[in-house]
Amino acid sequence: MRGLDICDLPRKQLEILSILLEAAGEVVSRDEIIDSVWPDVIVEEHNLTQTVFLLRRALGRLPDGQDYIETVPKRGYRIALSALKPQAAFAPDLLPRISDAASYHDLYDTELPQSHGFGKWVRNLAWSGAGIIILAAALARHSGHLHLPRPYLVASRQVTRGGGPHRETDAPILVRDQTLFLTGQRLNQALVLKVPTVGGSLTSSALATGTGWVSSVHPTKDELLLSHSRVDGLIVTSNLAGEASQPFGYLHGHSAVWSPDGKRVAYGRERQLLVADAAGVTRALVEHLAGVALWLAWSPNGKYLRYTMQENGDKRSLHQVDVATGKVTTLFTGTQEEHHVCCGSWSPDGRYYVYLSEAPASSSIWVRREGWVGSILGNPTWNLADGPVDFWRSPVIAPDSHHLYSIGVQMRNHVVGLDAAFDSFLEDMSIDSMSISHDGKWVAYTTYPEGFLWKSRLDGTDRVRLSGPLVRVRSPQWSADDRSLIYLRAHDGDAWIIARMEAVLGSPERFIDEGTDIAAFSYSPAGNKIAFDRVNESLSAPAGISILSLGSRKVEPVPQSADLSNAKWSPDGRYLAAVAINRRELRIFDTQTQSWKTVDTADEVRAPAWDRKLDILYFVVDDEKKRLIRRYSVDTRAVADVMVLPDRYRHGHASKILEQSPEGRLLFGYSEGGSDVYDLTVELP
Repeated sequence: MRGLDICDLPRKQLEILSILLEAAGEVVSRDEIIDSVWPDVIVEEHNLTQTVFLLRRALGRLPDGQDYIETVPKRGYRIALSALKPQAAFAPDLLPRISDAASYHDLYDTELPQSHGFGKWVRNLAWSGAGIIILAAALARHSGHLHLPRPYLVASRQVTRGGGPHRETDAPILVRDQTLFLTGQRLNQALVLKVPTVGGSLTSSALATGTGWVSSVHPTKDELLLSHSRVDGLIVTSNLAGEASQPFGYLHGHSAVWSPDGKRVAYGRERQLLVADAAGVTRALVEHLAGVALWLAWSPNGKYLRYTMQENGDKRSLHQVDVATGKVTTLFTGTQEEHHVCCGSWSPDGRYYVYLSEAPASSSIWVRREGWVGSILGNPTWNLADGPVDFWRSPVIAPDSHHLYSIGVQMRNHVVGLDAAFDSFLEDMSIDSMSISHDGKWVAYTTYPEGFLWKSRLDGTDRVRLSGPLVRVRSPQWSADDRSLIYLRAHDGDAWIIARMEAVLGSPERFIDEGTDIAAFSYSPAGNKIAFDRVNESLSAPAGISILSLGSRKVEPVPQSADLSNAKWSPDGRYLAAVAINRRELRIFDTQTQSWKTVDTADEVRAPAWDRKLDILYFVVDDEKKRLIRRYSVDTRAVADVMVLPDRYRHGHASKILEQSPEGRLLFGYSEGGSDVYDLTVELP
């Protein structure tokens, strides 16, 4: 059971789970499991690895973000000890709830919780003509005698099944005439993706704009509204295939959406929220936002706009603005969810609002009661879906109010050696970023999606987790003497900062304070400088690369780096390699001559990595339907192909991991899984 839902496991997965539960936290070897689950049949270990992977996916995660099943390197598997505790079965994140005050009784009888604002309701409602009726309802709620039928999930169905181009999971799903419209990506080309609501073949066509999102569909015309996601750009319209685009009133901004009557367009621009008429005449709804307004949604009656506020770090909050008056209201104020909610949309009748509640390693779909009934009852909320995917994205309620479409994301990142065997590195770990110590004895890595920092031997033994449950970590790097780890850290949604920790379980310390998010950094070989790039506060333009001198604490921008990111120092500290923001160009900066040189161009360039000793730069290239590894020699200024990667390493996101082992072997990261559209049948009483 997951909450009130039954998890129907295939027989092999159920047998493995039973074996591990019977062992009660003791390690069960791979051979023991294979002999028990596949008796009298010769199978490869890959069968076991894949079955455990699918079992983990079906189970989801524990409240602390850990997997139910742990891998013990070189030994086998065991059930996580925290999974054996009785309270784990009743974790709040896995149960539906009405509000933070809901009791166990509320989950089943759906009685509304007590309202802490009851006295305020009495004072306000006594002045209205309908005060007696509404007050009676409030009294019934307060006394626990008012029952409200709860929305619930009836069934789920997967609409798409992998394959095809990558789905842009931060872009909305649009519903029109039994067809779902999504935004896709193939290399650096933006696509319009279409699939029938009943399922079937996914078709794609290239956006005439080349980049951007399908952000809205006109309520009556066969037109799409195309805009950029967070970076301001020209807002255009096109046909339903994404072709023949033309500017919409020459508006410049992001996240544009049509009003329900199709006569106005709301959009964000830098830290403003604006609305324009069909002629492009614009007025500002909100002049100065604390962050950037994303994921705009009109109420069905056109009176309100709700939007997600993206602030520094991973903090997201939901806000509502009255279109007539410009009055802004913050949703979920004072609750634990205040800075962890996003990406909502209204039901067509305006009675419900569906949104996401986000945790570091997962997200869940929630629904909020709206309208006068919802207002009287304190806008109760209910959990619709937690799993089985890691993350839910882009929820939208269909016109019939009986179907909710959402993108489910389930990814695992693996690392392999780039040689004839392609053998796994740190098998069964989903690795997001990694760094091998200079002496070649240790590896520090972060896991996906949890964002935990780990340290272990290269063979996976002596593994230790170095970060806590409320801290997310990425991009660890070893100091020159291998005594410290430097990494990016964000605490519970705060901005990303550079932190430092002694490699033997020392306490982290703040390493640099620039006041804004650090997007990427590189620690110089001599240990005296850090090259980094920041997330621009307005998100409207690249922030560029800067160099911090640790002795003087002086920060200087790198010349002509405004359109570059992800800098990496060469072994001798003379050169910096960086990738263009559009990912189509790789350049090298000579710190002595203060000049840039273009190394290579391609459809997509990623993951530059220097040789551990030589001024040779390796990088990943996507070009003409193949993914390959190339290298550049600073001495000869020549680019050469190293190898073309097999097809299984070509799908999904291009890797962020390219690392060289102590013996000179390249290690490459690839992803398995992906994002698919799900049809959730819901009952919204």
